[in-house]
Amino acid sequence: MLVRGAARTDLGKVRIKNEDSFGFFPDRSFYVVADGMGGHAGGQIASALAIETMLRSIIDTQTEDLTPLIDSEGRSCIGCRRLFLAIQQANAAIWEKSYQEPGLLGMGTTVAAILFEPQENLASISHVGDSRVYHVRNHYIEQLTEDHSFVQQLFREGKLSLKE
Repeated sequence: MLVRGAARTDLGKVRIKNEDSFGFFPDRSFYVVADGMGGHAGGQIASALAIETMLRSIIDTQTEDLTPLIDSEGRSCIGCRRLFLAIQQANAAIWEKSYQEPGLLGMGTTVAAILFEPQENLASISHVGDSRVYHVRNHYIEQLTEDHSFVQQLFREGKLSLKE
């Protein structure tokens, strides 16, 4: 399985500080992007902590005997379980850090991650928030995830159009 990745971050027109982090770990077949929540205290700290915690979890669970999750197509999925645990641990680490340092209260991040299982020719994806995962192949781009946001919920419910 050939995997190529790239990352780029942009400050945009509104922010004065970039709070994004990303991790490319080809030796672990793990790639993750975290978008620190702009305007919130410690977004940059939250995104970096999420990457660090998730990588540690991916390493720690590589040899563990885990109960698989069932993916959206009904298949048994160990990679899904590993990503689920990694995100749970990152969330706990961010909460704990914000509790220990009151100046960081309210910090947060989105996450989009993919974990390849090359021996099985599979990939597991997971995300939280409005950071999306796309599949790009042969000049075709397919969005694989839906935002976890109020606007996306309104669209799903038919209360907003795509244009709106």
